Amino acid sequence: MKSLRLIALATTLLFFTACEPEKKADSAATATDSTGTTPTNPTSADAKKADAKTAKTSDATKSDKTSTKKAAEKSTAKPPTVPAKLTDPDPNELIAAEYEPQPKNLDAVNKMIQYPADAKNASVSGTVYLKILVDETGAYKKHVVRRSPDERLTKAVEAHIKKLRYTPARNGGQSIRFWVNYEYEFKP
Repeated sequence: MKSLRLIALATTLLFFTACEPEKKADSAATATDSTGTTPTNPTSADAKKADAKTAKTSDATKSDKTSTKKAAEKSTAKPPTVPAKLTDPDPNELIAAEYEPQPKNLDAVNKMIQYPADAKNASVSGTVYLKILVDETGAYKKHVVRRSPDERLTKAVEAHIKKLRYTPARNGGQSIRFWVNYEYEFKP
């Protein structure tokens, strides 16, 4: 449909371009007419019809451009933003909470962590420091290692911290995600 309109527009433009020399010749004939009246020009009527067609075509082209512009606006519309409470806060961010998460099974999880034999034989000891993200239900979501004396000790802790459960943090009467500090000390 658009291609037919474009062809009609191109044809109309070609018609006007071809008629321009005739208009110049007609105006010259009008100037030399001895009766003093303007002779009727059959090409003038044709030009008026062509003008009407051009106006219809340009209206159709404008509506096509408008619909194309609306479609482009729809396709470039921004996706809906995720509410802030569903995004994970930064581990370094200070989060306001009326109630911070409290561990429910900390002692049980700590008892599951075993001192790696190869680290113990190598006299590697120290404290592994983590930050754990607790979700809105109080479950472990993810963690970040803050400091660790040895990778073997870190892996021993990471094997079990996913089992930790907390009471959820609350702010404004709603459960929120919250980072908690966790540390586990390995003594020889």
